[in-house]
Amino acid sequence: MRCSILLAFCLSAASCAATPDPQSSDAAWPVGVALPDVPLSLAPFDLVHANWKQRMGLAYIYLEHHGDDRKAGARISELLAAAADQGAPIQGAPFLLFYDDPAVTPMDQLVTRVCIALESDFSARAPLYLDELPTEPVVYAAVGGPFPKVRRAYPGLMAYLAKRGWLARPPIREIYLTSPVGTPPEELVTEVQIPWVPGG
Repeated sequence: MRCSILLAFCLSAASCAATPDPQSSDAAWPVGVALPDVPLSLAPFDLVHANWKQRMGLAYIYLEHHGDDRKAGARISELLAAAADQGAPIQGAPFLLFYDDPAVTPMDQLVTRVCIALESDFSARAPLYLDELPTEPVVYAAVGGPFPKVRRAYPGLMAYLAKRGWLARPPIREIYLTSPVGTPPEELVTEVQIPWVPGG
């Protein structure tokens, strides 16, 4: 997925991001999650503080969500409940992986993963699946504010990539570092990561 296509995705989806459900008491997740080492980027996102890093490989469990990705975040509580039921050794904050561009992919064909990392080996059973994020370079930013507004920061990340001649590729990862349970929307923090490869 080239930068221009991803930018179209960013703009078309800016107001329809997936949102964890703050109404569910099951939505609270592990505390003590470290914040990224970049300044917080805030609306209206005229300035997005981006950087890049080598993300290390990461085993994770997930639920696969098909269709409207605005509804994927609400399944985080379902993921955590299934993980607790199976005794999964989870760690860190939940995250979503976006594989498709809603600007070009029909809504009923969109695929999103609702995920959380593992701290040790685990054999997942349905409805959970097991996979691993590879070690790879990512551009990242810490985005402050309500989850539905996170994608409005994407163009700033794309500008950072374009300035360096790098090409974005999926999946885009949104890590919800603060739980919406008991946290005012303006104090929420999300880390956005976009994998990249050198331009040709």
